[in-house]
Amino acid sequence: MAERLRCAVIGAGVAGAEWVARLTRGPRTTVVALCDAHPQRARELQERYRIPRLYASFEEAVEQPDLDAVVVAAPNHLHAPITLAALKARKHVLVETPLALNAKEATRLVETAQAMKCLLMPAQELRFNRASQLARACLHHGELGEVFHARAWWRRHQWPRPGTWRAQRNQSGGGCLVDLGQPLVDLLLYLLNDFQVAQVYASGQILFGPHTNHEPEPNRAPAPVAGIFDVEDTGTACLVLKNNRWLNIETSWGGHFQGDEPEQGVEILGTKASLRLFPARLYRQGNLGMECILLNALKPSHPEDCGQHFAQCVLENKKPLITPAEMLAVQRVVDGIVVAAASGKPVPLKP
Repeated sequence: MAERLRCAVIGAGVAGAEWVARLTRGPRTTVVALCDAHPQRARELQERYRIPRLYASFEEAVEQPDLDAVVVAAPNHLHAPITLAALKARKHVLVETPLALNAKEATRLVETAQAMKCLLMPAQELRFNRASQLARACLHHGELGEVFHARAWWRRHQWPRPGTWRAQRNQSGGGCLVDLGQPLVDLLLYLLNDFQVAQVYASGQILFGPHTNHEPEPNRAPAPVAGIFDVEDTGTACLVLKNNRWLNIETSWGGHFQGDEPEQGVEILGTKASLRLFPARLYRQGNLGMECILLNALKPSHPEDCGQHFAQCVLENKKPLITPAEMLAVQRVVDGIVVAAASGKPVPLKP
């Protein structure tokens, strides 16, 4: 195989444009094809990065014989069909999260990848963050003692327009609990190296998204705008692990937050110390009281960009940071969160 992975990017929206930029400047990747159903925005992106070929049909794009890999950056409901077509064409696939809309779809993708002997990897960006790797090493070496609780949050003052695919449950799979919650679920379980979730609780509400005015007029509800918005824009989830540890997930697309606070965060509590991200900080009792240690020494053994890690795994036949079993475990948890939020009842998960 060539020194650089020859990629086709499926999707020329915001995510697709970002992937084209990253893959173009990456040392192990090059973009040789772009595919999108909207010709104008696809052509603009093609011209900007001088991509050799442009396609309107993903079925045609993935069949090109000179491709090594496909990067799927399309709306969520298209992840599974595009990924399946690419795998059947014996292409390696890096797909934006979520991997699929449900565990049934995800299982079929994993099984097809194994049958075709192709690498399938969801772009779990938070795993590759330097702070996440520092935290993982800290936990692995027992610096926290026995971990008894963890929580993660992602709060963003930005929600999709009503009528767009992200605002419609049948196309997105869910709102902020899927969009922001799924990466947090993956990160917490990865950091703790424990994917054995026994039960999930969840709650979601629609508070901000359907309204045009971010700041409503006094004493008057903002007028709704046309278009479907049937996904939660604020939501929480609680995961109960089989060892009875509880993990909390907090997500929101809207709210009133301090502008200088990071929108993402993780807190892990142990009997000897605690960890906070981002950045990675270790809190423990010292001779002079509580001390805070900023962790910044570790250099990861893999690229911090998940796209370059994906390319390295394909080109050098290395094992990826994300295993098929972990992909399916995370998908089952997210499925449980979606059901729990809709029903208001706890959802037990099968092993």
